[in-house]
Amino acid sequence: MPRFASRFPFSPPPFQRLLGCPAGSPFAGRVWIFGVLCAVAFFSSPTFAQVTQMAPRTVVPGGMRPAANQAPLRGALIQIGLGTFQPTGAWAKTYAGGGTLHLEPAYKTSKDWMWSLQVRTVYGMRVKIDSALLGFLTTEDNQILGLSGSYAEVRTEGRGTQIGGQVGRIVPLLGSKPGSGLDLRLGGGWMQHRIHFFNPSGGVPMVYTPYRYGLDRLHRGTYGLQSIGYVHQARSGEFGWSVALEFQQAYMLPQRGFNYDTRLADTQAKWDYQVGVRALWNLNILRAVTPSAGPRFYVD
Repeated sequence: MPRFASRFPFSPPPFQRLLGCPAGSPFAGRVWIFGVLCAVAFFSSPTFAQVTQMAPRTVVPGGMRPAANQAPLRGALIQIGLGTFQPTGAWAKTYAGGGTLHLEPAYKTSKDWMWSLQVRTVYGMRVKIDSALLGFLTTEDNQILGLSGSYAEVRTEGRGTQIGGQVGRIVPLLGSKPGSGLDLRLGGGWMQHRIHFFNPSGGVPMVYTPYRYGLDRLHRGTYGLQSIGYVHQARSGEFGWSVALEFQQAYMLPQRGFNYDTRLADTQAKWDYQVGVRALWNLNILRAVTPSAGPRFYVD
């Protein structure tokens, strides 16, 4: 019996003819074994298993989520801006129109409610009564003499401060972006206003503390505020803006009790009103609100 046949009795002659090896060649048996081992290794490899096996699919319930540019916004806003107003009521007898500086940090909810802290400085109000206010200090030619005997310069300006809070709601309009729309607000807080004196040349002690207390018309009290406008919101790190028409009512109490220029007591409470407009620039720290992912189910 040939040597090859004695070692591989199961090796068929067709395999030997395919390899082109003569019968009884030991090389044919070795190649046959090598081919069997390669086939076993390939079909049992992880690579083949990954190709043929279906990967599990992840299903997240909850339906489709809104697009990022349509999702509601919530977060903090830092609002700064300017305004102007016209006084009416009791203080309109003392002051003409002025301006306002605004700092209003706020928080906006995903339901378009807005809560804000309001800090305002009132400046630039023209004092209507300045001639009568300083009349007892002026000469016949309407000049004020300083302590040195020379003419002195004295200017006046109405100023004030407001500190309060606001709550508002943004009503979306047709075609407006998320967080933008009609801006409706109600607010209130504490305020004061008085006459400021400027004496750059010096020499007029009546306009300095404590003598100015009888001239500065200091009033303090509480106020209510309503506004209607439009707000355009932007996303986090971007700037938005808003404009609004404002109406304010204030219940004010005089703080000095007596006015030197009129030589009359000043103790009656007063109602001060104003109508104005404001424009705010908003630094937004807003983020889109997306639904939670919820439970995950894996389906083979």
